[in-house]
Amino acid sequence: MKMSNPTAIIFDWGNTLCDYPLRTEAEQIEFLHDFLTDSSSFTHLSTVTAPRSIASATLQALNREREDCRVISFADRFRSVLAPDIDDVDATLLELRLCKRLFATGQLMPQAEKVIATVRRMGYRTAILSNTPWGTSHRLWRAEVARHTNVSRDCDPVMFCGDCGYRKPSQAAFEACLSFLREAPDRVIMVGDSLRSDVLGARGAGCRAVWFCRDVSLPKEESVAVITTLYDIVALLEKSA
Repeated sequence: MKMSNPTAIIFDWGNTLCDYPLRTEAEQIEFLHDFLTDSSSFTHLSTVTAPRSIASATLQALNREREDCRVISFADRFRSVLAPDIDDVDATLLELRLCKRLFATGQLMPQAEKVIATVRRMGYRTAILSNTPWGTSHRLWRAEVARHTNVSRDCDPVMFCGDCGYRKPSQAAFEACLSFLREAPDRVIMVGDSLRSDVLGARGAGCRAVWFCRDVSLPKEESVAVITTLYDIVALLEKSA
C-alpha cells in the first residue's frame, strides 16, 4: 500500500496494543457469564443480587451493540435486560468490578511499547481510538491505558467511544479523534485488529487503514493492507517514506 505523507498513526487499544480474552463473541459471552454468576461480584450491593443462572439470550442482549453505533452505557444495558431496579451506586460498583476483572487479564503486546516509541521517533504523531466492551466507562479505560506508562505518555489523545458517544465504525468516532489531532483524514493511518471497526470504519471517515490480523487463515483482500505482527507497521511506514 502506497502511503503519501502520513503525519499521524491512530492505534486501536484492545487486542491491538493490549490483549484481552474478548477477541470473539463467544469469549465475550463467556466472560460476562462467569462474572455475573460469581456471587462475589455482587458483594455489598443493596439493589441487586447475583442471578442463579443467566439465559444465553440475556447475555447476548447485554453484549449487543446498536446498529447506529451509539454507545449504550453498562448501567442502561444492565437495567434493560437483567435488573431494572439497580440504583446508580450499585451499577457503578458492578461496572468497576467487571472492568477490574477484565483489566487483570490484560497483556500488553510484547512489541507495543517499542512500536509506539519507534513511530514517534520517525516523526509521526500517535493516538489511541478504541471501543469499550458492554458500554463500560471511557474513564475506567483511560485509567487502564495510563497504567501502561510507556504507551500512554506517547499517545495523545487517548480516546474511547464513550468520549464522543459513538463506537467505531461510526464516522463520528473517527471525526472526534481527527478533530483533537487537527489532522486531515487522508494524512492519518488507523491500525487495528477489526476489519469492520478499524479498517472499514477508518476508510469511511476518509482515513487510510492497516489491518492487524494475527490469524493468517483469515481471507485477505488485495485492497487491504495487512500486518501480522505489530512491528510490521514500522516496516510499512519505512517502505512508504
